[in-house]
Amino acid sequence: MTARSSIGQNPAGLIIREPVVPLSINLPKDNGRKEKALPTSIRSLEGSESPSSDHEKETCEQLPDKKQSKLFRGIRLRILIIYRRLFSFVWLVNLTALIILLGIPSIGREWITLIAYINLTVAVLIRQDFVVNALYTICCAAPKTWPLWIRLRLAKIYHFGGIHSGAATAAVCWLVGSIGYNIKCAAETCALKSHPSTATLVLSFMVLALLVSMVIMAWPPFRKKNHNSFEMIHRFSGWSAVAIIWAQTVLSVRDQQRVTSGETLGGALVRSPLIWMLVTITISIALSWFWLREVPVDAEILSSHAIRLHFDYAVPVNGSFARLSERPLLEWHSFATIAAPEAVDGHPRGYSMVVSRAGDWTSRQIDRPPTKLWTRGVPTCGVMRITPLFNRLVLIGTGSGIGPLLGHIQMAPCPVRLGWSTPSPEQTFGKGIVDAVYKGDPGAIIHDTKILGRPDMVKLAWHAYQDFNAEAVCIISNEKITKKVVYRMESRGIPAFGAIWDSFPSRSPLPQLLIDNNMLGYGALLLPLAAAIGNAANIDAIKRQLPNEPTGVKTITSPNNVTIRYKEPGKEGVCETTPGVNSYSGYIDLAPDSHTFFWFFESRHDPANAPITLWLNGGPGSDSLIGLFEELGPCHINASYDSYINPYSWNEVSNMLFLSQPLGVGFSYAEKEPGSLNPYTGEYEDPSFAGVQGRYPVINATLTDTTNLAAEAAWEALQGFYSALPQLDSEVKSKSFNLWTESYGGHYGPAFFNHFHEQNEKIAKGESQGVQLEFNTLGIMNGIIDEAIQSTHYPEFARHNTYGIEAVNETVYNYMKFANTMPNGCQDQVSLCKQTNRTSLSDYAICTEATNMCRDNVEGPYYTFSGRGTYDIRHPYDDPTPPTFYEQYVIQDHVMNALGVDINYTSSSGEVYYAFQQTGDFVWPNFLDDLEEILALPVRVSLIYGDADYICNWFGGEAVSLAANHSDAANFRAAGYTPMTVDGVEYGETREYGNFSFTRVYQSGHEVPYYQPIAALQLFNRTVYGWDIPKGDTKIWPEYKTNGTAQATHTESYVPLPTIPPNATVGVDAGQMPNYPA
Repeated sequence: MTARSSIGQNPAGLIIREPVVPLSINLPKDNGRKEKALPTSIRSLEGSESPSSDHEKETCEQLPDKKQSKLFRGIRLRILIIYRRLFSFVWLVNLTALIILLGIPSIGREWITLIAYINLTVAVLIRQDFVVNALYTICCAAPKTWPLWIRLRLAKIYHFGGIHSGAATAAVCWLVGSIGYNIKCAAETCALKSHPSTATLVLSFMVLALLVSMVIMAWPPFRKKNHNSFEMIHRFSGWSAVAIIWAQTVLSVRDQQRVTSGETLGGALVRSPLIWMLVTITISIALSWFWLREVPVDAEILSSHAIRLHFDYAVPVNGSFARLSERPLLEWHSFATIAAPEAVDGHPRGYSMVVSRAGDWTSRQIDRPPTKLWTRGVPTCGVMRITPLFNRLVLIGTGSGIGPLLGHIQMAPCPVRLGWSTPSPEQTFGKGIVDAVYKGDPGAIIHDTKILGRPDMVKLAWHAYQDFNAEAVCIISNEKITKKVVYRMESRGIPAFGAIWDSFPSRSPLPQLLIDNNMLGYGALLLPLAAAIGNAANIDAIKRQLPNEPTGVKTITSPNNVTIRYKEPGKEGVCETTPGVNSYSGYIDLAPDSHTFFWFFESRHDPANAPITLWLNGGPGSDSLIGLFEELGPCHINASYDSYINPYSWNEVSNMLFLSQPLGVGFSYAEKEPGSLNPYTGEYEDPSFAGVQGRYPVINATLTDTTNLAAEAAWEALQGFYSALPQLDSEVKSKSFNLWTESYGGHYGPAFFNHFHEQNEKIAKGESQGVQLEFNTLGIMNGIIDEAIQSTHYPEFARHNTYGIEAVNETVYNYMKFANTMPNGCQDQVSLCKQTNRTSLSDYAICTEATNMCRDNVEGPYYTFSGRGTYDIRHPYDDPTPPTFYEQYVIQDHVMNALGVDINYTSSSGEVYYAFQQTGDFVWPNFLDDLEEILALPVRVSLIYGDADYICNWFGGEAVSLAANHSDAANFRAAGYTPMTVDGVEYGETREYGNFSFTRVYQSGHEVPYYQPIAALQLFNRTVYGWDIPKGDTKIWPEYKTNGTAQATHTESYVPLPTIPPNATVGVDAGQMPNYPA
């Protein structure tokens, strides 16, 4: 069977959104994205509303008060949940047995061992597939006419894990007692019919050693970092333990049989209850392996984040899970099943699974869709099996939680109402799944977090429950959200059900609602003690993984009452180690919830008089340490994660300040807490999520979701830094200020500089307090400044660049041009955005749609069809240039301590990126206006573009330079291109008039200082110190201009890449465009 995409495509594979209807070529009407769930004010523009718009109004309302006291709720709903009651009941029974045995003077080892085996048998059986299914079948067979209170109690069947954990931990204690008793009796006379043999004692110690090793391997830090090793060790150690216990049991029976006259060993074994319990345990464990088989898979690609796997060998009941593996002896993964008793969409009867990217195994299935996989056991029931008990039910899910819920929507055992929160539902999970949701529940509430941000899931669940007149709420989400929703629903008297996480975090972001019965294979021969210890130590274990608190941090308070926490990393051997050159890093604490990371480097030459240059990378949401380490900072990082001096660092000629902004980027934060990084969304989840564990920034990205708001925040941080600078580094005296930036810095640069200038004027007039700066230069490298102008040049650069690379064919090229200019195309929608005030949700929605239209259909086809680099057209799509070694360097303990940080590093924040996306900031038209205002000031402006970059290509950059309307615009356009040289070597060509220049840099991708460090340093040096750009030997004056050709006609040669197969789709899906990372 072959993999195929569910994204709507025509034979050419081009993808666009409604209402785009191409006239000249046959293309589909949409790209698989449904209309997003927008607020009422937006929906009303189209003349109708939806349940999603109703939800927007409802979530503004307050929830009713919680019932009972806080103490009562805490005990009843958090401490004494059914799971813990069952656990406690099992232990109470065992304690009773212990008390009885202690009252028997002649207690024997056989009784201790017998009780251990009874507990072990119960622990294993209660998790056996057939037993689990039988328990669910019995409990869920109750008629819906029964009183609700009875059905609610039956629905708690999924808490049966309390029996398993209670019996398993009790079994461990009894077995340890039995081993201790054996040791004691080997040394002295005790109430044994016979002394244990040496072989029995040796086997006892072997079992104990295996148990201890399995407990150690189950320690959360080891398991999370070495999951496959953990699983393999647990499986084979468990099997070994079973074999040894068999041998130990036979020897123990033989030891006792020696003193029993007239009985054979065989007879004694048959008569021993231990043997029969061990037989039961072994069969229970082995039974699932009797159904081990390799089955065909029909893989349906949903997106680069998710895949749907179809199977036809069974039709499980909804609410079940099945286990999958590529290597059945080494690893297994459980996923919820979606039953299909009849053929659906060309797929045969059977079931399917939605697998989302959440680890190496799931990523492998998505990147290389399988045609066969191993499965074992029978599909086993989990928490969602309880749905038939109810008459009306609300289902709540986040992200990949739609997988376990989908079967209950398609073949609902009762009327259901879905509330689903996820980023870009159709783009992520495919049109088929979203259509299936709406078909099963036309009133479904689908909340697109990329457009609307994160919803309050408690309010969503509450209002859905009230409006739908439901009997209960079921939620499938991560641990943090699940526990929050269940507790807050139950505390208001609403029945709520969700996974209880009675085992370790799984590899999937979904909980192990469908519990894997590896048992002995997973080390749970009795050894949920490992699970018990792991769960009990989970919080402490996570804390031990967190970055250490830095030592030696100094604190100063500036005259404007801003706190600066800092260290001097250079003195600890980090990055800038040039003798006599100081560096400072740490935090600018503007408020209790505002902590901006900075790193300041003195100039290597005359720092007292050298200007200060602020460097900002783009994104939005990308950190300025990208520029520091990959491009223009004092050091670079090699493949061994060691630093070495960069001789072309820009602090050769200027003091350099790097800021991580906005909050949530780099090391900056509003608040911080333990969590796990979701590699797809870039958001931070509960620590149980199987992502990168650590301490992460907690922010409200919507507080800084536009460039203009980011400019305000950056100014406050800059003022905090400057006000403290005399205390931080008294040697630096200059107030000359430069702002240099890159990529999305085409937005940042003009807007930030303009806002800084406005605030500077207020200080000069006495209207505001602060440090007045002397503005010198603005530099923008490969910047996206104006979408309306630059979008026109994407198709041209893709097809007619100066390297002679025809990255797309004529059909794709024509479509890109058509999508730009057609009615309601890119240009029309950007124009609509320009007409708005860009202050309301409806304005944001218009600009967001313009962003999607332009990026998906004008810029985006290149990514889908070219197979070439986003940031360097000469390279293949997946070529990691420049390398990102620095990301591993900065998270080393000694580096983090030297920097004065204690949170995990975030090079690019998806949360910040999507916050900007949902306001449509990408296509806002004011940045060219800002640039034009700056050109009226006595400030030098340099636009510099590497000529191999696609995403911010020089065709578009040149067009912006020529379109800018300022007093010298005509003179600038009349100036010609002249070679830009350093020591006689030509690196590019420049058009310059007065304070304004545009330079094209040859053989350079997106990050010019990485590709051409010599040229980049000289371009910076000449701009900052007032020299001409082409040669750097003439001081400029207002009428200075370059002479030469009107066009930059230089062409390049390149080494051709391997031929892309005809009609191949390579790269990212349209609609998932790369951000502007630098």
